[in-house]
Amino acid sequence: PFWLKSPFGFSMSELLGCFGLLCGLQAAPQHNGRHVIVRGWDEKSGRLQVCFRPEDLPGAWKNVKPTNFRPEAASHVVAGETPLEPKGERICRFCLDMGDEELISPCAGCRGSMSRIHYSCMLQAYFVQQTWWDLACPTCKHPYFGPAAVKMGEEGLQAVLRGSPPDVGEITATLANLGNAYSDLGNHKRSCTLLEQALAIKEQAYGLEHPQTACTLSNLAAMYGALGNAIKQRDLSERALAINEREYGPEAREIASPLENLANAHCTLGDPLKSCTLLEQALAIQEREYSPEHCEVVSILKNFGNTHGILGDSSKQRDLLERALVISERSYGPEHPETADILTLLGIVHGDLGDAMKKRKLFERSLAIMEQVYGADHRHVITVLIDLGNAYSSLGNTSKQCELQERALTINEREWGPCHLQVALVLANLGLGYGALGDATQMRDMLEQALMVFEREYGPEHPQISSTLTILSHAYGALGNVTKQNDLMERAEVINKRGYQQSGKVIS
Repeated sequence: PFWLKSPFGFSMSELLGCFGLLCGLQAAPQHNGRHVIVRGWDEKSGRLQVCFRPEDLPGAWKNVKPTNFRPEAASHVVAGETPLEPKGERICRFCLDMGDEELISPCAGCRGSMSRIHYSCMLQAYFVQQTWWDLACPTCKHPYFGPAAVKMGEEGLQAVLRGSPPDVGEITATLANLGNAYSDLGNHKRSCTLLEQALAIKEQAYGLEHPQTACTLSNLAAMYGALGNAIKQRDLSERALAINEREYGPEAREIASPLENLANAHCTLGDPLKSCTLLEQALAIQEREYSPEHCEVVSILKNFGNTHGILGDSSKQRDLLERALVISERSYGPEHPETADILTLLGIVHGDLGDAMKKRKLFERSLAIMEQVYGADHRHVITVLIDLGNAYSSLGNTSKQCELQERALTINEREWGPCHLQVALVLANLGLGYGALGDATQMRDMLEQALMVFEREYGPEHPQISSTLTILSHAYGALGNVTKQNDLMERAEVINKRGYQQSGKVIS
């Protein structure tokens, strides 16, 4: 039985695995063409040590000290199974040892104790298989995510480039999957660079109108959308859509991704109704091709929900996002970044619906996932820190708001520098928080820093300038400088009047 433990201190599953391996040694044991050797019994760990022959490993690994890495553990363990572990210990699912190296959980399909692995074991399995484009877990087949996926993908890209000559399919797939890994980390600029390289190779190898080219066009469109370039996103999506409709027909699964990207571009460009029409078409295709509860529909449900939110239907947005959350938790797990993203969106919706307590709880759960996956000081946590701070503010806990947004400010300044627009937006939020706490000096200082950046980014007569001037005037009033307060109020009124004359409405 799987859960029984032998008198020798190791599980029956390990005994059976080792027995099978030893039997196989009689007939030239191999794993994916690589010879396997048994080093002997390790008295300290109570396990049979197994490794690959160093001379059969790729260049960089020939001098690696043999470990008890087990290839059969990497590829033949059933996702979701939980091997018996000593109480209180956590072990790597590949080498079945704790070791001195940190254990990470880089994939969505392996859960519980099966989720943990050493990065060195993960990389060794990758080098043995030599399918450089495949950044997926060999156990659960889900893509790896997080810093480990990027680091491993960069190693794979260098291995592909050392080929003579590099295979077109292998190098473009490696570039694309590495680009996706960077995108998951929030580095959309690097992702765009890699996808542009893949597109250039495909256009030369296959032609401008080939379906392979359309696939990369669609991925690249999504990255430009993430970077805020909706026009480029729209143009690339339309090009990909035209190729796939001609090649596969208007109802094929291949057109769902270009449709979704095109919908997002139209929404950003100010046409949410057009976006809804396109997303309905894409959702119908994915539900028919996969199922209404398949993970392929999660992205469309998120975007469809956000579009309904822009149209003012927060209840419909909430329902779509809750449906996406159920699918994400089942498909990727409750602690996956995709789940965290949906939790953040749901928190915003519940805030719009007036449920500040639910909003706070959702943001706290999202933040815990982000910190676990990326680290407490990663740029991915900035937005959640700000949103969670605002949720605490809605509940009357302004001190907690300032604490969280100070953290966001520190990360933003490190990532973008002190004069970036993202930094200014946090400064403005913090200024309001310190004002609510009665610290008019801090409020003034932060708003003045934000105002300088806003004037540079937006110009001196933008509505954001008017809003900031009005709030800043209150800070000067609280400090007793009535003359400065009046000057700032007059500037804000001039901007508002000019905006009213140009647009026919008052800008608050």
